[in-house]
Amino acid sequence: MMDIQDRVSILNEFSALPRSNVSYQILIMFAWLDRGLDDETVTTHTLQPENKDYYELNSLIKIMTEKQVMNAFKATRTMYLEGFLDKIVIDHLGNVSTADESKSKKFANIYYRLSDKSKTLFDLD
Repeated sequence: MMDIQDRVSILNEFSALPRSNVSYQILIMFAWLDRGLDDETVTTHTLQPENKDYYELNSLIKIMTEKQVMNAFKATRTMYLEGFLDKIVIDHLGNVSTADESKSKKFANIYYRLSDKSKTLFDLD
């Protein structure tokens, strides 16, 4: 179990990210999705056998304001690179990859979920 100082350290790390305002909004939306607060607007993929839900970035962005969308892709990528999000890529054939491979956006869907690091901020671990 993490103590408050560990959580504050992670929060400080998150707050130092570029585009932290939109990043925090995205993080909160992922936390809501993890809690089941979705009306099926956001496309979900459950990765088996781990039974972990991942959420499609493009469908999440559709419910954001235009100002948020401008920074959402870069913010999400940064959060992934810094360990705040886990990512999978599903190609047009349905193949799932957890590696950070370069795939054409035309032929693949990108899904994210809160990483264990992020879940500690919301006490979701």
